[in-house]
Amino acid sequence: LFHDSFSPYRLLAIFFLMSCLFCFSLESFKEKGHWDVRGIIFALIGVVLDAGGLLLTKQAFEISPQLSPFLANAIRSGATVLGFFLMSLIPYFGISLVKTYSGLAKKDKWMTVQASFLGTFVALGFYLQAIQIGHLPTISAIAGTCPLFATVIEVTKGKKKFTRYLGLAIVSFIIGVGILILI
Repeated sequence: LFHDSFSPYRLLAIFFLMSCLFCFSLESFKEKGHWDVRGIIFALIGVVLDAGGLLLTKQAFEISPQLSPFLANAIRSGATVLGFFLMSLIPYFGISLVKTYSGLAKKDKWMTVQASFLGTFVALGFYLQAIQIGHLPTISAIAGTCPLFATVIEVTKGKKKFTRYLGLAIVSFIIGVGILILI
């Protein structure tokens, strides 16, 4: 797909990167005593939809080489805002953007804007740059390790304790990235 080669080493690296997510799922299973099937189904739906968006974006970069990641990000962000606006018009979804945002405290409004800018706009810009120049399955596997980084930040801030599952996830991440860098 998209003329990307797929070596066995990349497959092994992707396996280790994806094992980070499995470690977190297993930890949740051990804590709760059951798999969160509903959450897993919604996550899979989200992953499939995101993968479709990534494939379309990669194809757009190949069809239009002059398309920059910044412009692609602006188009995707604008389409997202339009999508949420249209969904807010349908009572079934229960989305009231203006009312909800207006009800936030000033500090929470500022935090929401910062998180949206950094966590969505800036992060997506880097992600689209990586997709434009990188190997799509590998980039997607690396992006899937986001819960690892979020958990490490929570541990360093003292909001979560370090567990053996987190340790295993970190080791899996290091092995996966090590394979990508060294081979």
